[in-house]
Amino acid sequence: MAVSFRPLLAVLAGVCLLGAPAIAAPAPQSERLVYVLQFGGLSVADVMITLEATPSHYRSEIQLRSRGLLSMFKTFSADLIGEGELRPATLAASPTSFRREIVTEELNSGLYITYDPSTSLATTTQKVVDRATGAPKSEADMPWNNRREKVKPVPDNLRTNVLDPVAAFIAAREMIRAADKPTSFSVPIYDGKRRYNVAGKTEAPREMTVNDKTRMLIAEIGRAHV
Repeated sequence: MAVSFRPLLAVLAGVCLLGAPAIAAPAPQSERLVYVLQFGGLSVADVMITLEATPSHYRSEIQLRSRGLLSMFKTFSADLIGEGELRPATLAASPTSFRREIVTEELNSGLYITYDPSTSLATTTQKVVDRATGAPKSEADMPWNNRREKVKPVPDNLRTNVLDPVAAFIAAREMIRAADKPTSFSVPIYDGKRRYNVAGKTEAPREMTVNDKTRMLIAEIGRAHV
């Protein structure tokens, strides 16, 4: 069974936005959301999202762990941690750091994004090592990169004033909560390898029942494009 990491995170982001409460929560905020991801009707991963926020600062973490039949054959975990400032501006979030840690049976992969405080230029560093020997490896050795895809470097102008995946979730969430009627949004994302935009629109708040509990939620439809 193969599970693609990038589509998995895209689905996860969509689930999070669909769960945006219709009424803005008072700051400071402290939330913990738990999901079970399924593939072909089978549970393959546990996901936990935590958010700590004050009126001016946020820290959010997404943890993904393999479970069920998948965990019997494959070890996989991913941690995405983002931190930054909240501001009353178009993008709502201004990231200061982003970290992505991935662990498989054979490899540890760490990707880190820093942001220049004066230019807002995002810079990436990455380290991949063999778990058994500690020997350095490359991104091409990661198991989902079967085609050894060559990714072109992103130029400086496309890595300026961008959001990491966690900050993009925070920004979209804040824009949705701040709107008093259906709205549209677009967020520029740089994930350390690629630059793309996620555009979406919201619908009017409506009652939805999840796990036998009825809440007022805002539905969101979005898509990514280069």
